[in-house]
Amino acid sequence: MQRSFARIRDIAAAMRTALERRDWAEVGRQVAAEWENRKQLAPGVTTPEIDTMLAAAQRAGALGGKVCGAGGGGCLFCFGDPADIPAIRQALHDAGARVLDFTIESRGLVIEKR
Repeated sequence: MQRSFARIRDIAAAMRTALERRDWAEVGRQVAAEWENRKQLAPGVTTPEIDTMLAAAQRAGALGGKVCGAGGGGCLFCFGDPADIPAIRQALHDAGARVLDFTIESRGLVIEKR
């Protein structure tokens, strides 16, 4: 188990480096690597439905994907080239997912004092 947690730590470091370099293909590989490692650590984290949705997304061009949240229904996150996003969204929808719209906030949380 310690080895799995160490691997997650290493993946997080590699992810940070990939994000800083804007190496999106590597980001996708690291997302996929984290998910594979997470499944080894906790086999019950996935279901046949999740596996089917991820496989459909990958066939449509997703570079990686994983479950997010604390369980109990959570979300599936997929990462891919912007050109592939419409096909990934459609593949997920066709596989039974409810696709959520979102935007990435580049500034993060900003607190203004009055």
